[in-house]
Amino acid sequence: MTPGSEPASRPIHIWTELQIGPGNEDAFRAVGRRMTELVGAFEPGMLDYHWYFSDDGSICHVYERVADEAALSAHGDGEAVRVGIPQLLALGRFSRFEVHGDLSVATAEYMRGVGATVYRP
Repeated sequence: MTPGSEPASRPIHIWTELQIGPGNEDAFRAVGRRMTELVGAFEPGMLDYHWYFSDDGSICHVYERVADEAALSAHGDGEAVRVGIPQLLALGRFSRFEVHGDLSVATAEYMRGVGATVYRP
């Protein structure tokens, strides 16, 4: 490759929507807080990680922006995901999982395999 011909490393955006089971709102929020702490402490490639809740507490949106595919992989392997996702799924369910970015074929296939809809520029 000639200098400058490498693909640009661009952030990857993830949008997730979860339906929270009735009566599980407080426990769900507690798991989210713990996941946020873990991401902040151990994932420097996570540029943004924000949780938003509907007024009635039954729906949660999570917005994530990771620096690149290496950071996305580190997030998937990290304690926040490994421990937190099973806990969340005991309290609710995913209703939407979208990944937006210029992903490699392998990463796009992996993300589809774990249930994501992939969007490319």
